[in-house]
Amino acid sequence: MTEYIPRKVINSRNDMEREFTLTANYFAVNHPYHINDLHSYLFVQLFSKNKVNCFQKKKVIYFTNGDYIFIRTQVSDEYISMAVETAKICLSKKIVAKVMVALNRSVALNTAEIEEYRNKNNCLPTGKHGKRRMNLSVDEAKMFATKALENAGVRNIEYLSNTSGPQLKICGFDVDTVDLEFSCDLVDPELFKEAWLNGIGRDKIYGFGMIRINGTAHNQSKTI
Repeated sequence: MTEYIPRKVINSRNDMEREFTLTANYFAVNHPYHINDLHSYLFVQLFSKNKVNCFQKKKVIYFTNGDYIFIRTQVSDEYISMAVETAKICLSKKIVAKVMVALNRSVALNTAEIEEYRNKNNCLPTGKHGKRRMNLSVDEAKMFATKALENAGVRNIEYLSNTSGPQLKICGFDVDTVDLEFSCDLVDPELFKEAWLNGIGRDKIYGFGMIRINGTAHNQSKTI
């Protein structure tokens, strides 16, 4: 993991004012109203079916507002028209951004649940059998989001608003979502860059954890 910038460097006025530019490719696809399993839709029905293989080796991060799925990636493909998305960040200026998270989380079985499983199956639960999905309140979701954001190189996180998002699917479970708007102080640009490119949290592969900085500049992207 990248080390945090030493305090003596952060206290330098020149370094505090220095801008860091985030850059990635960006495009959008229509989100069919009846689809809530975004992972299967994108990687099986859309990309594989159309022989788009560039996303198999490099990560993509994506977010849906219910009408369009917005995809950020570090790769390109000759058959997909992409825009260039850019954002500038600075140690001396607060970042204001949004991130969508699930109101549901995978948790380990407790002692009573383990004992119940063992009595029923004559063995201890392992792998996916040792976990269950737990619904979260918005405040609980904020708590987990805060931990993930702190690991992404920011501090002093303050939530400004929260908006209900579309219902999506994780591992076969329908889950509610919330879009969190927050402000924060940047303390580690390299960690934040990694999080901006790859997302935060556990459920990135299902359409969560994409940090969208307010005022992000990008060219008009076409849908495919």
